[in-house]
Parts: sequence; structure tokens; C-alpha cells
Amino acid sequence: MEALLQLHFTAPDDLHTGKINTRQLVHVRTELLPPPIVALVPFDELERRKEEIDSQNPELADETRWVLADEARRREKALQPRMKVVA
Repeated sequence: MEALLQLHFTAPDDLHTGKINTRQLVHVRTELLPPPIVALVPFDELERRKEEIDSQNPELADETRWVLADEARRREKALQPRMKVVA
């Protein structure tokens, strides 16, 4: 059983499965792309930073892609008009 867990959590660096590794996501969100900075920086600059991170740490590509997609959703939601309830 331990060998199976070891195989699951230690995929080769060049294998991008599209699955998010929680440990790596925490590292990206706390050290490389913290939410307060991500919220303030223009999106094209975030994409440039993502490419920089991916070139230095290819194993984080899935996580950086997820962070940018999450920020794009957040910004899109912020632009949508809110409905007012009138009594």
C-alpha cells in the first residue's frame, strides 16, 4: 500500500496530468503567487509571471495554471452587475 501511495505522490517532473498537487498549490499560493498580489497585478503581468515560474519550476505548471484560472473567474465575477432587491 505504501508503494502505491509513493507512486501516486511522486510523479515525474515532466508529467503534467492536469491534476493539482495540494502541497505544490499551497507553495504557489503562499510563496510565488500570493492572493493579495495576484488581485492587484494586471492579468498580462500575471501571465508573464506564470511563464517565468513554469520555466524555472516545470512541476508547478498545473498549479500556476489553476491559480490564473481562479483569478480570471474572480475578476469576471467582479465585473458582473449585481441585482438589487427592491421591496
